[in-house]
Amino acid sequence: MLDHGRKSRKLGEPAFSEINNLHDAMDNIRGQIDSLTQWLYRPHCLPIYYSDLAFSQIDTTRRILAQLQLEIDPRRVVQHVNQNRFTQMNKGIKDRYRHEMTPAQSRAFKQAFPQFYETLIKRRKSLPIFGQAPLRDGCELL
Repeated sequence: MLDHGRKSRKLGEPAFSEINNLHDAMDNIRGQIDSLTQWLYRPHCLPIYYSDLAFSQIDTTRRILAQLQLEIDPRRVVQHVNQNRFTQMNKGIKDRYRHEMTPAQSRAFKQAFPQFYETLIKRRKSLPIFGQAPLRDGCELL
């Protein structure tokens, strides 16, 4: 978000230009969590994590194709996307937050979003993915 904010301000574009620091990013995230929660209450919703999509493209594409019940070689899809479509990689560094955030900043995010962190980060591998809603009704992320 900070990268996008800097780029937007430099180019005079409005999207994310209000994101100047981690506090601004937290406010923006807070505003998006309700929308995310509503999606995750829906059956057949497949949560896709940036790190998986960016750094485990074949496996993530395989999951997407299975969810859509399409029998296509995931390598062909990944190759087509990487060669023919716009993707936004930013710096393209796996687990970038570990290198660019201080331990105090990381703790601040975990403290600001404890339910989100516990449910979607720590326990992400245990979320239902095929058919069932990833979150049960009433589960809050804020």
